[in-house]
Amino acid sequence: MTVDLDSFQNDCRAAVVGASGGIGTAITRLLAASPGVSTVYALSRSPTLVTSDKLQSVSVDVEDEQSIRSAAEAVRSEGKIDLVFVATGILHDGDDIQPEKRLSDLRPDVLQRVLYVNAVAPALVAKHLLPAL
Repeated sequence: MTVDLDSFQNDCRAAVVGASGGIGTAITRLLAASPGVSTVYALSRSPTLVTSDKLQSVSVDVEDEQSIRSAAEAVRSEGKIDLVFVATGILHDGDDIQPEKRLSDLRPDVLQRVLYVNAVAPALVAKHLLPAL
């Protein structure tokens, strides 16, 4: 499948944060297949399954602001980008983090991690990648 990004000029440069997850892989694959996209920065902790000459992998751990800063600097060093897609998030993580079914199931440490990954980390991505847009 090819994505036509009419709102972008040719030579669109995109960054996908969380490029190795399910949604991130799909978005990375679609962007890499689009003729209007010249570069896709695949930011993730694990390698993405997507292969393309347009792809540049950048290691990032969204639970660490210094890692986000370093990844953003690597992307920014290549010049301006046109699109940032954040595909990170957490609902469960092994047996330790599972969706709560009752208020009595809430654990402050788990809630803090979920809120950090799902809300704080995307805000930090914006903080550090905004100068590249």
